[in-house]
Formats: sequence, C-alpha cells, structure tokens
Amino acid sequence: MTSLLKPLIFIIIFISLIVNASLIPYNDGLWWDEAVYMGLAESISDGYYSLDMNYPLETFRPFIFPFIISPVSSSLILARYIAVVIAGIAIISVYYATKNYYDKNKALWAAFFTGTSYHFVFFTPKVLSESLFILFLSLSLLFFFRIEKDRRYVLLCGVFASLGFMTRYMGGLIILSYLIYLIYSSYKKREVKTILLYIIGTVLALIPFFLIGMLYYGHPLGMVTSNLSVYSESVIVHTFLEGLTQLVNAWSISLVLIIPGVYLAIKKRDFLLIPFILTIVAFFTFPHKEPRYLLSFLPIYAMIAALGLNGILDKIKPMKKQSLISILIILAFSVFIFYGLQDTYNDRVAANSLVKASMDLKGLTSEGEKIMTNAYPYTYYISERIGIQVPMNSSEVMNLIEEEGIRYVVIYKPEPTKTEYEKTYFQSNPGFKKVKTYYQWGDDEATVIFEKV
Repeated sequence: MTSLLKPLIFIIIFISLIVNASLIPYNDGLWWDEAVYMGLAESISDGYYSLDMNYPLETFRPFIFPFIISPVSSSLILARYIAVVIAGIAIISVYYATKNYYDKNKALWAAFFTGTSYHFVFFTPKVLSESLFILFLSLSLLFFFRIEKDRRYVLLCGVFASLGFMTRYMGGLIILSYLIYLIYSSYKKREVKTILLYIIGTVLALIPFFLIGMLYYGHPLGMVTSNLSVYSESVIVHTFLEGLTQLVNAWSISLVLIIPGVYLAIKKRDFLLIPFILTIVAFFTFPHKEPRYLLSFLPIYAMIAALGLNGILDKIKPMKKQSLISILIILAFSVFIFYGLQDTYNDRVAANSLVKASMDLKGLTSEGEKIMTNAYPYTYYISERIGIQVPMNSSEVMNLIEEEGIRYVVIYKPEPTKTEYEKTYFQSNPGFKKVKTYYQWGDDEATVIFEKV
C-alpha cells in the first residue's frame, strides 16, 4: 500500500464517524433495544438491575454496556455520542490487533473493512452493544496474539473475552475459540500453564456475571439461561436459505475477499478459522437470523478479508496495478459508508410515534401507575411508569386490567407480537376509547392510546 493511501483510509473512517455523530441531534426515534439498555442503565444508577425495581425484567441482558452508559442514562443524546466514541476506539483496536498478528498493511485494511461495513456504520450511533463487543473482542485478540512473547498476556485475553461475553453472550463463542486453540497448543507443547492462566483470567472476570445470576435468578448461569429461554420463543424464525441471504447481506462485497482469505487461512492453519467456523455455525443454528448478529464478529471477518486482499495483491505486478486495485477497493467500500449514513438518517424516525405516545402517557398518568402495552421498554424508560404486557389470551385482558387498576393501553402496530388479537382487540371493544393516535410510516394509527371507559 502506498504512503498516500494509508492516511486516506483513516480520513475516510474519521469523516464517517464525524458525519454519524452530526446526525444524532436529528434522531427522534428509539429502537426497542435502545429503550431497554437506557432503562437498565437508569436502574444501575438507582442501585438495582431491572426495568422494574420489584422483579427481574430484562435482567437477563448482559450488563457491561448498560453499566458503561449508566452515568449518562438521563440523556439519550449523550449515550449516542458515547456509542460513536466507542465505535471509533473499536476500529483502532481492530487495527492494533491485526498489526500484532499480521502486519501494518493488513491491519489498515482490516480497520478499513470494519469502519466501512454498512451495518457497522448504521449501528454506530445507536445505543446498542455491538461496537463495545467489537472493542472487547479486538482487545482479547490483541493479547491472544502476544502470548508467544509472554504467556502472561493470556490472562488479559481471558479478561477481555469475558468482558465481551458480559456485553453480548455470543462472546461465549470467542471464549470457546481460545480454549480450543489453547487445548490443542498445550497438547502439542506438553504444558498446561498457559491454559490454566487463561481459565483463571476468564473465570475471575466472570464473577460479577455469576453474582448477578445468583441474586436475580438463584443460580450462577441464571442470566444466560433466561436469555436463551426468551430468544428461543422468538416470533421471527428464518429458514436456512433466509439465513444464507442474511449472511450475504452482512458481508456484501467483502465476500469476494473473505473467500480467498478463508482459502489462505486454511493453507496456513490460521487460528482465525476457529472463531470463523464457530460463529457461522452458531448463526445458522439460531432460529432468528439477522446481519446484526454477525456484526459482533466483524473483526474476525475483516481480518480474513484483509488476508484475502493481500493474497490477491501479492499476485499482481507491477506496483502501479496494485495501487489502482487498492484505490478501486477503497472507493467500492466507501460507497457502503454513504448507504449506511443515508439509512441512519432515514431511520431517525424509528418508533417515533411510540416515543411521542410514551411521552404523552407520562403526562396523562401519575407516578407508579400501570399501563398495558405491547412495548413495555418505552413505558418504563420514557413514560417512567410500570408496563404491563398484553396477556397471551384475550379472555384474560379485562381481568388483568381490573386487578392492576389500569386506565390506559398503548398499542404499537409495527412491533411483531406473539398474539394475533392485540392490534384490533381494543379498537373493537366498546369498553375502550381512543385518546390519541400517532402517525408513522404511512399509517395514521401506527401507535394508539386507549382509555378504559
């Protein structure tokens, strides 16, 4: 790579981050998971870990990300700026991890492929845990690649792998990847100190996770078993072919580089093949498959893509042709920054009808009042009221409303639901009247507040 192209890569990534940050004040929407994380962050500030202070609600969520944003939990805008900063640091950590394993050129490409990924750009300004996970994953890789110099680095590898797990449970695949490699390595070298240090670092870092599981669920693994239970009941299920489409969607043009990268990784028996295979197998095992799940492991795929590109460039002579192809690659991937930023701007109204309704409900109700809803995170975070979920059986609705003293119901139509009746039940029931309707995405009644009469 020529000396002129190197700064160009960093300039493009920097501009992308700045533009993303500049769009934050125009974002009036709020994703479901953003509302959950902000609500959990507020609860941490108040000394517990749940959307509801009386029982564990969304407590199964990994707690590191809510903990980090808890100091700014009262400001969604500040939390979004912090998310952008984390994304920037994550890109830098990808660079240094790759540099330690391969070389500077591959490190620049890996950082570039990370920073120009459409999904990375799109999710950067959202209060979601992917960027933080990418940061911890990259740091764990950085220390893992330094084990040959000093095996004590494996302690830090274990610590950051555990932090990744406590940020997104998919991090368990990374913990397992290191373990598989270290078992193989220990068997070849006939020594177990390295693997013992790794286990010690991993387990010690997981102590807070075990303690929260004991506190809220009665056993150390309570958070993750509850998480698996919830997501196994997902209302959205994808077939293998749909998952394959999502995979292509996630990798996009980088697939052209990942394929030769995998080939070269197989030839050199590269460690990265282990997490690569594990994450792909896990992705197709999940009933609900979306590109966002693969985004968490972007450093792995970016490093393999960098390996593939390097292998292609090595076969091209003279240097002028290499530079030309490098420029074309930079231009092609930069297009995804444009699309990512464009969709970030278009997504600024995500669930904004529900956000407005939740704000109005705060004024209509008194502190401690209960509201029936199919979007309870918004009720807890924005309305600052208790959200009672719509029951699975319509015959239970009125009894529940009477028992809980519920006056208001808010229904958000775009949200996928486990019941068929809730989006029409209250509208056709003479026991309820519409208080206010909210427009979104061409629907005048995307969100509706009902009052019991």
